[in-house]
Amino acid sequence: MPRCSFPGLLFLALFALVLPAEAAEDDIPGALAAQLIVKIAAFDKNFAARRQARPRVLVVQRNGDERSVRIATQLATQLAEGERGFPVDTINYAGARALGPEVETRAACIIILATGLEEEMPGIAAALVGRDVLSVATTGTSVERGASVGLEIRSGRPKIVVNLASAQAQHVSFRAELLSLARIVAP
Repeated sequence: MPRCSFPGLLFLALFALVLPAEAAEDDIPGALAAQLIVKIAAFDKNFAARRQARPRVLVVQRNGDERSVRIATQLATQLAEGERGFPVDTINYAGARALGPEVETRAACIIILATGLEEEMPGIAAALVGRDVLSVATTGTSVERGASVGLEIRSGRPKIVVNLASAQAQHVSFRAELLSLARIVAP
């Protein structure tokens, strides 16, 4: 994967300007979130090798949670149809212990954790320790509780959130350019 250029950095720095006014306070629209996830992945020094070996994206939703299912569906659709066209599998959350094997079985380079899984994040983070996967959450709370990176709305603007300890535990190494734009949290 090529290094991110100035336009890529500019995109990340200015993405708040394209947030539609009708978006809910907690939700970043699926198309924008999918674009940002692809851009964020490009800032992981290990992502190119990971994607070559493990080309799929695994989207995890909480079954029965309408918001979780809606966000997961939007992200899966946008990532599959985007310019880089990831193969995407969407699964219902079946417990933290099941996620590690799912990542391996499905050869996932990215696992996206839709809203509604915040309370489960400590267990999910533990299940992903030592796995070579980029865990992306759709809420900042999930990053605070163990996802590597995520997106949140702060004061009406999208913000990138990074948990360095979780990223390191999942073999993710973000470039300084991304970290300078992110809110860094500790587990």
